[in-house]
Amino acid sequence: MRCVFIIAAACAAISVMAFGAQGQDITADFTDANFLAAVYEHIGKTAPSPIFDYDVNGSNTPLYAYNRNITNLAGIQHFTSLTDLNLQGNQLTNLDLSSNLALTGLNISGNQLTSLDLSANTALTGLLISDNQLTSLDLSANIALTNLEVGGNKLTSLDLSSNLALTGLSISGYQLTSLDLSANTALTSLSIYGYQLTNLDLSANTALTSLSIYSDQLTSLDLSDNTALTELYIGSIQLISLDLSANTALTVLNIGNTQLTSLDLSANTELTRLNVQNVPLTSLDLPVNVALTELNIGNTQLTSLDLSANTALTELNLPDNQLTNLDLSANAALIRLNVYHNPLTDLDVSTNTALRSLDASRNQLTSLDLSANTALTELYLRGNQLTSLDLSANTELTRLYLPVNQLTSLDLSANTELTWLHLEGNQLTSLDVSTNTKLTHLDVSLNYMIGESAVIGFTGSWGGSNFIFFPQKPKQDDLDIAEIKLKIESTNFGSVTWSVLNSHEMARKFIEDVIAEFELNSVAAVVTDVNFQAATNTTNGRYSFTVSLSKGVGIPQTTAVLELDIITDNTVAVQSLDRIIPSVQPDMDVAIAASMTVLTSEFTAGPNPVLRSSGNVNFFRQGKRIQNASLTIFDASGNVIKKISIKDEAMNTLERRKTGSWDLTDRKGRSVADGTYLVRGVVVASDGKKERVSIMIGVQ
Repeated sequence: MRCVFIIAAACAAISVMAFGAQGQDITADFTDANFLAAVYEHIGKTAPSPIFDYDVNGSNTPLYAYNRNITNLAGIQHFTSLTDLNLQGNQLTNLDLSSNLALTGLNISGNQLTSLDLSANTALTGLLISDNQLTSLDLSANIALTNLEVGGNKLTSLDLSSNLALTGLSISGYQLTSLDLSANTALTSLSIYGYQLTNLDLSANTALTSLSIYSDQLTSLDLSDNTALTELYIGSIQLISLDLSANTALTVLNIGNTQLTSLDLSANTELTRLNVQNVPLTSLDLPVNVALTELNIGNTQLTSLDLSANTALTELNLPDNQLTNLDLSANAALIRLNVYHNPLTDLDVSTNTALRSLDASRNQLTSLDLSANTALTELYLRGNQLTSLDLSANTELTRLYLPVNQLTSLDLSANTELTWLHLEGNQLTSLDVSTNTKLTHLDVSLNYMIGESAVIGFTGSWGGSNFIFFPQKPKQDDLDIAEIKLKIESTNFGSVTWSVLNSHEMARKFIEDVIAEFELNSVAAVVTDVNFQAATNTTNGRYSFTVSLSKGVGIPQTTAVLELDIITDNTVAVQSLDRIIPSVQPDMDVAIAASMTVLTSEFTAGPNPVLRSSGNVNFFRQGKRIQNASLTIFDASGNVIKKISIKDEAMNTLERRKTGSWDLTDRKGRSVADGTYLVRGVVVASDGKKERVSIMIGVQ
């Protein structure tokens, strides 16, 4: 007997050595390094410690292995007690969960699965499998499912007749043409992004409380049986009518991108939030919707809107409509108001004393009284016709946007909380910000300020995307005095025939463009003389035009000289330090040469304007060699598009030469949009002296 005991003990010792204290070493079963790392985290061990079967098979702690770049889930079979598994955002192409019978929650969205067998996972109640490559899906064994999200796959059909317990369903079936939900009577939440669905029967789904439907092909929708609905979201290009008379419990309604021309909400008295976007409504009556606290109506054909009964409104957004007037006298509870891009000429907010944010940009306001709106923290009035604005009562303002108005002065002494201030495109000649010490963003470009010192009390550093001073625009009065100078640098000049006639026409057209650009309709411009100074039509030279300008009958004319420099090289370029003027002829471009700062040497760009398809604009230097130059490119809104560095290798020459280029892309390598761009920076010459340069470039 003693001998037998000794043998048994020896066998036990050998077993412990092979399998660990209580189990088997399964580390080698996890062949994917990223999944192995996730398992180590899950069990609280670190590599290269061995993983035993007892570490995982008795654990029902959720396993989160999402966004790990996992391609292989070998080893998952050991998690026999696992109830919750999240594998979202990996690279799985196949998945075997036949050993994971305890699973109740599974998220495998965002992988590359082409097939999926879940027949063994009958305990599943939650399944998320969106954004894979599935062409079919069998859920007949998963009768316990209560929540299912299946979208972004390649399914052409989906059978849910066995899934009677479903309460939540989200489907993005871009290729689904039909969907039978007659068996799913327990559904309370349904979201369908079925762009090919032409009809949908919801008569059996009477328990629905939340419904979202987006379909390009759906022309009608019957909701008469869905009386429990409290939230409804609809987006369908083809929907032309909608009856909500039976849906009296609705509290949230969102309708967008439909062809509805009318909307009857008289039965929906419980509505608290209403959002109607991109719908050709011409009228909307809301007298019984007194519970509304948030109203968003955008891009409709509404010319008027009666809000006298909607006294509970705290947020009102009415952008991109056709409103010509708006009475807000009854809406004293408003906190946020947005009437962006309407043809409003007047806006009375005197009773809206609770307002904290107001956006009335792109209207036709010539004045605005904000004396009662002392709680305002954000004010946006871009693109109106304001000539003055009193902000002395608005001491809580932190963000103020007033670009593209007609302001000649602005007192900000009381607005000490300002952090963002945008005043570009006005008529300011100076600005005092000495009390606005909290400013982090300031843009005063495109005003009439002669120098940076015109911004009194400014302590920041001009440049970058935070503080923008340049460019400034020339005063209109400057257009009919002194000289108007034009430079055109053209390719293949030898193939162009220059005659008195076409040169005369070019000069006339240039002056017309100046008049149109600055809206000087009373200016009369007549080209009276053409003087060719060049020896031939195919060489470099200067062409002078005498131009007579007059602002009206009885006002003495001013004679100006228009000088055209022709340079034969491989570029088409226009020197311009201010705004771009439209092209004179298809092969030539024109710009006003209005210098913003005195340069000791010439720095230009070409072609300018430049065709975006050409993919490149060059920078040129005439003067001392550039040791280095750091240039920042801004768009018309003052956003930094890109930063570049240039230099040239020319020595001991004052000739014009190419020094660098911009490939017409932003910082992410994307092609920029058409428009006007400011190139601004500092050039360091070979002698160490620095020059500030600013060039406007037109991209078309």
